[in-house]
Amino acid sequence: MLGYFPILVLAALLIMVVIGRLGLVDRTPDERVTPEMHEPGGHLPGRAPLYVVVHGLDQGKDWPQIRSALSPRGTVLTLRYRATLLAGVPLLNRLPLYANADPRKLAANVSAEIGRHFDPRRHTGVVLIGQSLGALIVRQAYLQGTHDGARWPEAVSRMVLLAGMNRGWDISKHKPADMSGGRWVAFWSGSWFGRLTGTGKLIMAAETGAPFVANLRLEWMRHFQSASAKPIEIVQLLGDIDDVVSDADNKDLRAMASANFAWLRVRGTGHADISNFSDPTAYGELKMGDYRRDKFLLAATRDFGEVKRANEEQAFNTDDDVSHIVFVVHGIRDRGEWAAAFEQALQARFKELAGAHEKLVVASIRYGYFGMGPFLFQPGRDKYVKWFMDEYTETLARYPKARHVHFVGHSNGTYLLAAALRDYGSLQVDRVALGGSVVRKQYDWPAVFKNRQVSRVLNYVAADDWVVSLFPRFFEPRWIYALLDNDIGSAGFNGFDHQPPGFTEVRYILGGHDAMLGRIPEITDFLLSPNPDASAYPRDTDRPRARYENASTWADWLLIWPALLAVVAFVGWHVVVSASEPRWPWLALYLGLVLTILFKL
Repeated sequence: MLGYFPILVLAALLIMVVIGRLGLVDRTPDERVTPEMHEPGGHLPGRAPLYVVVHGLDQGKDWPQIRSALSPRGTVLTLRYRATLLAGVPLLNRLPLYANADPRKLAANVSAEIGRHFDPRRHTGVVLIGQSLGALIVRQAYLQGTHDGARWPEAVSRMVLLAGMNRGWDISKHKPADMSGGRWVAFWSGSWFGRLTGTGKLIMAAETGAPFVANLRLEWMRHFQSASAKPIEIVQLLGDIDDVVSDADNKDLRAMASANFAWLRVRGTGHADISNFSDPTAYGELKMGDYRRDKFLLAATRDFGEVKRANEEQAFNTDDDVSHIVFVVHGIRDRGEWAAAFEQALQARFKELAGAHEKLVVASIRYGYFGMGPFLFQPGRDKYVKWFMDEYTETLARYPKARHVHFVGHSNGTYLLAAALRDYGSLQVDRVALGGSVVRKQYDWPAVFKNRQVSRVLNYVAADDWVVSLFPRFFEPRWIYALLDNDIGSAGFNGFDHQPPGFTEVRYILGGHDAMLGRIPEITDFLLSPNPDASAYPRDTDRPRARYENASTWADWLLIWPALLAVVAFVGWHVVVSASEPRWPWLALYLGLVLTILFKL
């Protein structure tokens, strides 16, 4: 049976692609929100709180228990949306596929429903309760309502997060210690299926570092940093054996609301059991269901002073003296050892310019060695774009008073920033220095400047950068880009086509892929000086070395394409020859796999 496993994998891939390509999966977004109002179970004199409950992926399976706990104390508004792990295959609509809702639109509809049901004549205030993915939804709804000028956000006194997925789900390398192999496989295979078939946009949007999650975290921090923001109490209930949410997922909440933040641990409780109040498991006289219910009621209904006394986590330590942050991000085939030279130069220059009480932090973040092979494939790079946004958010949470955020990127580091600026509207950096850029030369810098995501950019173009001229440039012709949808290019060798005001390009400097490292004093001046004149930075030559320019033109046809075809033919030959008669089904499966890779990478 093991010998047939690869064939089964190929067949499964083909089936998934066919489902996606033929439209057998309904990709129509469904952002409808269904409200259910439950009035207080007993007699409450005068007005009472409005408890708003938003479920996660479990579709509110424990809602009867939550309503039973809350209804004697106020009005309970439950908001249901389509979040099943499945969304509409016409012939197989009972199978768990994925919901395709846009979480921001979903949150806007949640905000609208709260606005329709909140009545200040009947309700003393609003308590938001979000479970798992629902925690992201209620946080976004709160920001959306505030942005829209709705009345109800002003009435919010507390937000309770039941195993809140505040950083999104992650199976790359930061998965919680208690995540089982089965859970990991479910997330991995499910996300793979979603990407192949074009479904599952809601759950994919909740991945760590995804645009929705990263933008929400950044907007949340900026909102509560503003002087006009109304403080609210935030309580996170997290099981100590949660297999989806880890302890580190709450840093930005602790940083932005440390005085009004409490973290209650729920012992013996996993992600799916946080609201299971009917669990009959008992240890002596302690029933786990009653224990969880009491923790929940403490978080949702008791005085915050009492909640704080039960808090088990210290406030997140921040450094309010840091006024400047410089991110330094390395590239491929590189571990970023050279970041030490940037740190020394930046700190020395900063001491000359800054006040005695200001600090500069060089955030030399590393993602490990990244070889040329994995770099050429889109999914590998996309993973690190999400990683970068997660690191960016965590750094800003640690230094909430930083007024200036700058960026130095080399090779793949340039791609990480460019892709993040394109996909994450909340990403903002002041000044950007790039070298060995592997970004497409057609990159839309005018749109980035128009959105005020950057203020100035300095790009170094090297005359001898054979790495960029031979490999990323291969994917830049429009027909190859249209075929493979692989968005790397040759800006480190050919420069950028679109250079709006504020963009400076030094074309060309002598040296190879790491030529920018000879310009550290200039880059330091550009990042930290009040009014640097980047146009005065010297260039070494007027054009790239002809041997690389010509080689890059011909290598695509004489070297790279034949090499790729040879690999495909070699593997295909062995797949077919190794198969038993009849061989044509194996050939068809292999060709289908190759086409799948070409269209999905």
